[in-house]
Amino acid sequence: MIFENEDGISLENMGKLVYSVSQTSQVYLDCQVMTGSDGLSITWDYAQQLFDPVMMERMFERFTAIIEAAGEGSMLSERESAFVDQYNQTDCDMESITLTEAFEKQVLLRGDHIALVTGEGTYTYQMINDMAEKMAAGLKRRGLRNGDKAAVYEYRNAQTIAAILAVLKCGGVYVPISPGIPENRKEYILENSGSKLEITADLAEELKQESGCLHKEIETEADDTAYIIYTSGSTGVPKGGCDHTPGGYEYHFGCKQKV
Repeated sequence: MIFENEDGISLENMGKLVYSVSQTSQVYLDCQVMTGSDGLSITWDYAQQLFDPVMMERMFERFTAIIEAAGEGSMLSERESAFVDQYNQTDCDMESITLTEAFEKQVLLRGDHIALVTGEGTYTYQMINDMAEKMAAGLKRRGLRNGDKAAVYEYRNAQTIAAILAVLKCGGVYVPISPGIPENRKEYILENSGSKLEITADLAEELKQESGCLHKEIETEADDTAYIIYTSGSTGVPKGGCDHTPGGYEYHFGCKQKV
C-alpha cells in the first residue's frame, strides 16, 4: 500500500493512493516513509495472513488523515474539534471576591450543610467557620497582620482547614508544610518564605480554645496573595510559587461549573 505524492513534498496535497506488492513483510506491520524524485511516499507492509484488507485500508486512511491534520496544525477530527471548542466555552461573569468571602457566603446560604468529612467526624460550614473565627482571633492576638506569612502544618483534619481560613481571614498568606518532610527542608521553607508563625498541631488545638471572634475591620482585597506553595526540592532546594486569591477562587469555581 503506497501513498505517492506527485507534486512534491506537501502535506496539503498528499497525492493518490496506489496498491502494490513491495516485499515480503519481515514484521506484522511495517511503516516506511521515503522521499524521492517523485516526492513523498508512505508505505505499509503487512502480513496478509494476520490482517483483514478492509481493516488495513481504514487504518491507513486514518493514519494519513492524522498526517494531514498535523500539517494543518491540528491532530483532531472535525467532531473532536467541535467537542473541544464547546468544552472551552468558559466565558462567564465572575464577581471579584476573596476566598474567605466565598466561604462565608456558603455559610450564610447553607451553614447547616456538610462541608467536611474526616476520620474524626463530620463538620458543617457553620462549624468550620466558627472554628476559623476563633483561630483567627487568636492569630491576630499573636501578631499576625495583613500580608504576614504563616506556616500551616497540613494534617488531615478539620483544624488544618480552619487554620488556613483563619490565616486568610487575618489577611495573611498561608504556607502549607507537610509534617513529614526533613527538618532541613522545613527550616529552609520557613526562612525563605519569611513565615511569622508556625501553626503546628499543638498551636491549632490551642487556637481552637480561644474566646471571641475576629473583628471585621481587617481589609482584604481580591488580588491579595493567598498562599505560597513549595516544590519538594528533590532536584535541589525547594522553590516557592505564589497564588493570588482570584487564582484559587477561579479554580474552585471552574471545578464547580464542570461538575
